[in-house]
Amino acid sequence: MISLLIHGGANGNATDCITPSDTFYEVKLAGSTNQQLTAPASAEFVVFSGNGDFYVRYDGSAATVPSSATWTTGNQELNPSGRKCEAGDTFDVIAPIGNTIITATFYS
Repeated sequence: MISLLIHGGANGNATDCITPSDTFYEVKLAGSTNQQLTAPASAEFVVFSGNGDFYVRYDGSAATVPSSATWTTGNQELNPSGRKCEAGDTFDVIAPIGNTIITATFYS
């Protein structure tokens, strides 16, 4: 697994550019169907991306598409970017629209 490295620009300033990883999931989600992903050995960071809206839940429970505008105590997030993780952590993902493709890219 490749280490997460944020590259500097010509002036030494941080950029949003990271080295491509060799460890990732690519998942085509069915609409409103939960899919669980597990962080592999040596994982310390995960970077998410998708071609549409998706939710990620971090507490081991199935992710759900919200049906109303209410305050919840769930550990769920819409379209997250990068997160800290550990090997064995689970990420439950769901999308409101079928054929949504997401990637979860892992770094050490």
